[in-house]
Amino acid sequence: MNNSNIQKVSLNYNDINNKLTISNVDLYQNQFDECVLIDNIDKLSPHSILITQKNLSNEFITNYVLDPKYAIFREDYDITLPEILKYHPNFAKYKFKKQ
Repeated sequence: MNNSNIQKVSLNYNDINNKLTISNVDLYQNQFDECVLIDNIDKLSPHSILITQKNLSNEFITNYVLDPKYAIFREDYDITLPEILKYHPNFAKYKFKKQ
């Protein structure tokens, strides 16, 4: 395998709590565990998370991507069901809990 095609990305760890610190740019270059996304949710665009991260749970999409309190940019407020299904087709099978 030719290693010259592998892109090296430098990610930062927070020295205080030893947690990975990521930005929206990092989302386009890497896949992250939901725990890392949650730890950085205040710095990340929900729309960017939606279109870049491939293994999001339905609960994560509901609780973080669709929650307006995490919106940063206009596009974060305008996420539609067809857009969610385009990137995460299994969301169509999600059963919402009655409140």
